Amino acid sequence: MLELTTLIGSGRERDVYLYPGRADRVVKIMKPEAGVDRNSVEEWFLARARRPRGLVAVPALHGWVESNRGRGLVYQRIREDWGTTCRSLTQCLTEGALEAERSQALFELAIASLRDEGFLVYDPTPDNILMRATPGPDGRQLVLVDGFGPNTITTRAFFRTLFPALARRKIDRVRARARVDWYAS
Repeated sequence: MLELTTLIGSGRERDVYLYPGRADRVVKIMKPEAGVDRNSVEEWFLARARRPRGLVAVPALHGWVESNRGRGLVYQRIREDWGTTCRSLTQCLTEGALEAERSQALFELAIASLRDEGFLVYDPTPDNILMRATPGPDGRQLVLVDGFGPNTITTRAFFRTLFPALARRKIDRVRARARVDWYAS
């Protein structure tokens, strides 16, 4: 059984821990009060969906592990070349690494790119998109670490996963309902 001790992130439904002895991996553990087993939904989705190949990446999934905190899903840790965990667009904005207009533009570009590829997103927020420094003209890679896939596994979710046009329609509806004013000054 894996002993998880280093918490590096926490959301509404899950806590994220460093994988002991593996600096390149993290473990997502469901919170007891979460209504949906997001780990199982993500595993189901990633086994069927086409991975984005454009502007936005998604971390590699490495399977399940039993831990002192319960069953967890193991993912690639998104980190800088120097080893630190990458920051979300929200963190970059609040820490002054990006100005509001640039943060908003990157966020909108990321969601538009995922929509164009038909990669299903249920929770489009800047907290779920990390920014990693890369060589190249822009010097950035965006990585969607949470909020992808369907809310639950249903027949509709199955078809949205397999057919990008259906996913795009769903993403449009989710974006229309999403309140994204995090970049306002």
